[in-house]
Amino acid sequence: MDSWIIGRSDSCDIVVAFPTVSRRHAKLSGTGPEVDIRDIGSSTGTFVIQNGDWAQVMQAKVTCDEPIKLGDHKTTARALLATAGIEAVSANPALNDIATQPRRG
Repeated sequence: MDSWIIGRSDSCDIVVAFPTVSRRHAKLSGTGPEVDIRDIGSSTGTFVIQNGDWAQVMQAKVTCDEPIKLGDHKTTARALLATAGIEAVSANPALNDIATQPRRG
């Protein structure tokens, strides 16, 4: 399984230049439809939606399109992977087909 370190540091696989993201904040594993997000000792926390509210987690499984919060920075696994040039796989197969079809116009 592929994994990437997320953080503010230029040495991270996925760089997020946001003040509340730690230099080495979290580790993202997988490309979907479900991914694993794991906090790796951040000072501001990693959060996912649980029971309708943000919950701080050390590790969680989420779909590529579920909200993730790194400190105060809201994003998704899909958006994080895209910054590294990696295409996430959707839980909805129809969306995967749409993403690979050429635009008509």
